[in-house]
Amino acid sequence: MKVIVTSEKEMASVNMWNYFLEHFDFKEQGEYDGHPTYKYRDFLLVMSKRGIIYIDDLDDYFDPEYYIFASPHESERGVPCLTVHPIGNFGKAEMGGRERELGTCHSLLMKGLALELKTRNLTQFPVSLEVTHHGPTSLRKPVVFVEIGSSKSEWCDEKAIETVCSAILEGKIAKGKSAIGFGGPHYAPNFTRRELDTELAFGHMCPKYHLDNLDAELTEQMIEKTVPRPEIAILDWKGMKREQREKVVKILEEMGVEWEKI
Repeated sequence: MKVIVTSEKEMASVNMWNYFLEHFDFKEQGEYDGHPTYKYRDFLLVMSKRGIIYIDDLDDYFDPEYYIFASPHESERGVPCLTVHPIGNFGKAEMGGRERELGTCHSLLMKGLALELKTRNLTQFPVSLEVTHHGPTSLRKPVVFVEIGSSKSEWCDEKAIETVCSAILEGKIAKGKSAIGFGGPHYAPNFTRRELDTELAFGHMCPKYHLDNLDAELTEQMIEKTVPRPEIAILDWKGMKREQREKVVKILEEMGVEWEKI
């Protein structure tokens, strides 16, 4: 079973919940957090009363293969986009989860969903990865966020909603080479290109703005909490300062992790 997670507090999430129920043969089965749950094939659709980055009790009710959070994406620039990303906090827990804790992610699932979004895209919105950020971080099973961004206009866009909902239901665990990434900006353009166009499948990604927080313990979490275990670390070489490159390389080599720069 796979659990699709939505929140009554998020407009895009509610719109995707409604689309699932209106366009697919979901049947009511059980209850969670005051809302009915619905089953379709091997997917269970659930809704929480909490904001989507604070839904951290799911393991008390479900034991799925993985969780997919159907979520809004917000940004100050309000740029339309469809995104996929892992969750976790490299520093303080300012948006859900726990401080210096990464959630478990599934690199090949993320790749499958990103490719499905690209293939099914009914909008002109760019498809991209985002780096690891926000909560919930303590769920035992892999978690991936699939998001519509970045404003009310996109959250209500029927083509964007259809694209994401269909991708969630039809996305498969892809084949590829599991990887973790270091450096670059939040939307990880260099990692995204390789995610969509090569065999690489990214799990956790630590951007330039968090590299000063990075240490061996967080790097170990990036490795241990990426499923399947990463075969390689990819460094966005120009997306890091010299001292950050040196620190990342030193950590990886002391841990015996293969790496390459792009």
